[in-house]
Amino acid sequence: MKGHGEVRFVWRKDVLFVEAFGPFNEVAVVQVAEAYLKQVEGQELESFSVVEIWDKHTLGSPEVMDKVGQFWHYLQGTNCSALCIVVDSGIQKRLCEKLLPSIGRVFLSQEEAEQWLTAN
Repeated sequence: MKGHGEVRFVWRKDVLFVEAFGPFNEVAVVQVAEAYLKQVEGQELESFSVVEIWDKHTLGSPEVMDKVGQFWHYLQGTNCSALCIVVDSGIQKRLCEKLLPSIGRVFLSQEEAEQWLTAN
């Protein structure tokens, strides 16, 4: 099976920005998790934050979303100090809020997410 969905990674100091595009299937989520870990392991930071920016099509099946939630909880166990998910819709927001670990918050704009990171 071919993976559906894609991401782009950009570091700005100690913040990893992850842009997600399209609906994801289980194959893509596994591929993205591996790429994500390479990004994180490639940095020598005491701690870092993540800002994920989802487009309006970014979602997945219940199994996919469960894997996403598991990955977010894994990040909490690393030196990730904050996890911001920027979504496009209320449906995405409600789903993400159920899956996020305690270091995470969901926002409807990137500006709000970055302000929250700066304040915390």
